[in-house]
Amino acid sequence: MHRALDRLLLACGLAALGLAACQSAPEPGSMGQAGLVVIHSDGSQQSTCLTFPGESITGLELLAASGWDYQFDAANPMGVLVCMVDDEGCAFPEDSCLCECRGVGVCQYWAYFNRDPGGEWVYGFLGASGRQVKDGAVDAWVWLTSANAGDAAAPVLEDLAFEDICARP
Repeated sequence: MHRALDRLLLACGLAALGLAACQSAPEPGSMGQAGLVVIHSDGSQQSTCLTFPGESITGLELLAASGWDYQFDAANPMGVLVCMVDDEGCAFPEDSCLCECRGVGVCQYWAYFNRDPGGEWVYGFLGASGRQVKDGAVDAWVWLTSANAGDAAAPVLEDLAFEDICARP
């Protein structure tokens, strides 16, 4: 229960930054579970299964709850952008969050993908602060070098499912 309170406080802290709505305390026993995957440029992967209070949390709250080191730009005109995860990416605010996307052509950035229960992987156009991650969903952050994010990430994500990350009793 202490972790549920910590996550609620995190959600309220993000709400104060304008990144999420502060939710009231969940009903006792109302918990969800979601998977989170990070795929680095060298192909290495890390994943975790997170339990959260209530029916859903945002994708940004899910990333924050993972405990992994990350940086984001909340004031970007395109919405909240993740700039760096575990020392890979752009060192915001010293650099632009899209420091590897200058000019025309190939771009390197943290692309966001979502898989809802029973669904396929989709590119996260809504963004992590606008996505409501529900029980049984999986989010992925992939450091891509691509002009077409959806095509580039499909092969590395295709076999990843909730059951691969979260084992239910």
